[in-house]
Parts: sequence; C-alpha cells; structure tokens
Amino acid sequence: MNTVVVSLFLVTLLHAGRITRSITATHVSTSTVAPLHSNNSFVNPAILSPKLDVEKELTKIAAICLTEAEYEESSGNVVRYFYARALSIALLQQSVCSIGLGELRAIFNFSPLRPWTIYNYTEPSEVELRDAPTLEAYYDLREPISPQSSLSGSHLFEHNMPAGIAFVDSHFPSIRAIFRQIFKEKYPKTGSIDKKTVDFMIDRYSDIRSKIYKAIDKMIFNC
Repeated sequence: MNTVVVSLFLVTLLHAGRITRSITATHVSTSTVAPLHSNNSFVNPAILSPKLDVEKELTKIAAICLTEAEYEESSGNVVRYFYARALSIALLQQSVCSIGLGELRAIFNFSPLRPWTIYNYTEPSEVELRDAPTLEAYYDLREPISPQSSLSGSHLFEHNMPAGIAFVDSHFPSIRAIFRQIFKEKYPKTGSIDKKTVDFMIDRYSDIRSKIYKAIDKMIFNC
C-alpha cells in the first residue's frame, strides 16, 4: 500500500512540475567547474585533448557520491531528496540514452531525436528494412529506443527529460564525451556509409551504454 501511495505521489509531482525546455541532440555543457560537494573532475567534451581514458572516467563516475541537493537537482527540483533518489535510476539511465542516441544521430548528420510516441514492440520486418528509402529511414526503424523513453513508459514523462539531460551534461560531461569520442573513432574514415555501417554503429552505442549504466548503478547503490 505504501509503495502505491509513493508511486502516485511521484507521478503527481512530476506531472505538476512540467519542464518546457526542449531537448537538443547537440547540447553540450560549457561549464568546466565541478559542482560543489562532489569530487567530479570530468572532462568537458568541448575540450577533449588528449584522448579520453574511457575506463578511467567510468571508474570516476562509479565512485561519485551525489548529495541530497544534487539528487533534487537531477529531477529539476520538482521533488525532494527521498523521491528524487527513487526516480534517479530511471531518469539518469534514460538521459544517458538520449545523449548517446543524439550523438549517434549527429555523427550520421541525421535529424535530432524524435518526439516520444507509443512504443512499438514489433520488430521491423525484413521488407521494411530492405525498402527503407534512405539511410535515416533505415536508422529510424532500427534505433534502439527504450520503452521507458516512450509514451508507454511507466516512470517518466517526456517533459522530465531536459532536467535529467542537463544534469548529466553539467555533472558528468565525460558521458557525452565518451559517446562522441567512440563514435568518431568507429565512424568510417572515408565517410562512406551504408546499412551495415548503421547496424555497426548502433551496436557500438549499445556497448557504451551498457558500460555507463553499470557505472551509474554503482554510483547510486554504493553510496
């Protein structure tokens, strides 16, 4: 019964605290100052030099202990610490997804992330994939959108996402930098791409996302 009450309270507050900032796939935090009370020393993606040590940055993320105020900030200061921490796993994970997919679209020079829709649990058919008129249309069919980043999700509204993305960009800018660096490394140097390239890059996204998820989980549960 208490779980139901908490869940209903969270949803009510999140819906009431509507955030109207739009999500942009190319947003990058320009602050190089670590937040107060956190031992963050992450690299701003705008000044990536020399090459980022991915494993080292992930280890740093896993060791961070967010303050109560920072958990509240991650939710857009819509809820207090108790509820913000309960929400943080879903919000931070989906923010990582949005950042990663935004960077993946950017490396292909595709349009920004699409607005949320009802989640389609049906895999695209071979015919649909074969007949996709453009590479972007093919990518749209294959894009690994999470059910939680859709109107079918049970945890978040779309208008909750800008606060989460802004929080990740300002407190953990190395996350966006990791996606950007690896996509740049793996993207064909010739600039010539096809459907196999799209599939390959989606797989690289999934690999990186899994590693970042593990670091975030450790950060939240080990503190």
